[in-house]
Amino acid sequence: MARPERFELPTNWFEASYSIQLSYGRFAAGLNDGTPAAESVILRSSDLEQRAKWGYLMKKLSCLLVLAAALSSTAWADCTYPRAPGKAPDGSTAKREEMVAAKKLVDQYNVDMTAYLACIKSEYDESSAKQAASLSEEQKQQMALRFTQKNDAAVDELQDVAGRFNEQLRVFRAKTAK
Repeated sequence: MARPERFELPTNWFEASYSIQLSYGRFAAGLNDGTPAAESVILRSSDLEQRAKWGYLMKKLSCLLVLAAALSSTAWADCTYPRAPGKAPDGSTAKREEMVAAKKLVDQYNVDMTAYLACIKSEYDESSAKQAASLSEEQKQQMALRFTQKNDAAVDELQDVAGRFNEQLRVFRAKTAK
């Protein structure tokens, strides 16, 4: 674009194409000679460069924020939640071998769940220690709440699996005692 004193340079736009930055001076009404009025607003190339720098910084900052959000949502991703064993055998009809096999599965599930609980506790402790200075109290409370919810849900499921197996084991023992 031709301006009274120079050509305007193209500026980067989204780092993939170019756009021409348009700026217009204001002319006072009633002037016939075409000279700009004293209150004219014409952007200088230094102003445009400053705006371009801020735009570039804002793009980088927004990318960093998106990356930080994505990484924070994958926290505790290294801890693998164990798969619960299938349905416990019916104690009234099961054979001893079936009950022993089911007990081994429940015992292994207990070991796996204990390892999972230790893992999420360790990651929570590391994360809270590393980010202690940068997190607000509300963020710390939210992180603690997420850990507590994960821990409680895992413990509840473990107790449910063990309770169902123990119930069938009592039925099996009552049947074999007769």
